[in-house]
Amino acid sequence: MKLISKSIYLSFIFFIFSLMLFTNQSFANDNKRFQLKPGDGHCSLAIDHDTVLQIEGPGDKPMTEDFESYRDRYGKGKNEWIKVYRCSHPNAGTKAAQWAKKHYENSDSEYLVTFNLKSETFTYSTKIIYQAYKYGVDKNSVSDHGLYIISPYALTDNFTDEYKLKLVKTY
Repeated sequence: MKLISKSIYLSFIFFIFSLMLFTNQSFANDNKRFQLKPGDGHCSLAIDHDTVLQIEGPGDKPMTEDFESYRDRYGKGKNEWIKVYRCSHPNAGTKAAQWAKKHYENSDSEYLVTFNLKSETFTYSTKIIYQAYKYGVDKNSVSDHGLYIISPYALTDNFTDEYKLKLVKTY
């Protein structure tokens, strides 16, 4: 069981770090025009136009960070990439951001990839996004899988047609 847990953890970490892109100077002007909106996310969740809520790894708790700092830490010059997805359903992003902020900002939740998508005791980045939309927006915004792991690559596939996430920015 430890081997399976370790494999899941390592796979998840690989997915997280493979989901980031460095910011190229040639896109600097475009990046300045881009406006982050509440509810935007992929491996973190925007709680306002310049702040993201995220959780990094084992032993960590959810934290907030300004988006520029987040982008610098995970993107710039590291040959990684960041994708920003947005829900097109009216006010869904704002509601998701409010839910995530209320339930996870300054919380004692700990990082652990588990199959329980309802628990807030243990969490991970894409689970926070899943929960924020399911419990903060509409129970029908995401598919109900029961016990399941939401990987970064599968996050967008879990949203129902009415709440589909669309790629709005890549770094």
